[in-house]
Amino acid sequence: PSTILTEEEAEQKIRDLLAKIKAGADFAELAKQHSEDPGSANLGGDLGWANPGMFVPVFEQTMNELQPGQISEPFRSEFGWHVLQVLERRDDDQTE
Repeated sequence: PSTILTEEEAEQKIRDLLAKIKAGADFAELAKQHSEDPGSANLGGDLGWANPGMFVPVFEQTMNELQPGQISEPFRSEFGWHVLQVLERRDDDQTE
C-alpha cells in the first residue's frame, strides 16, 4: 500500500527519482516501483501513443515541449506529480 505523503514529501520524492534517472537508473523500472498510476505503472510508465487532447493541459503542454529522448523536470497536475519522457513522435493521418 502507498504511504500518504505531504506535498513537500511528494515533490522531494519525485526530484530524488529524477536524480536517479539522470544518474543512469532505468526510467521504466523506477516507474514500476514508484508510480501510482493504475493504468501505466505495470507497463513501466508507458502511456502508449498520445493524441492531442488526451491529457490534462499541463501534462500535454509539458509533453509537447519535449524532444524525443528528453525527460521533463518534475511538474504537478491535478493528479499529482509527474516526470515525463517522450520516446518517439509520429504524424499519423487519421482521416480517410
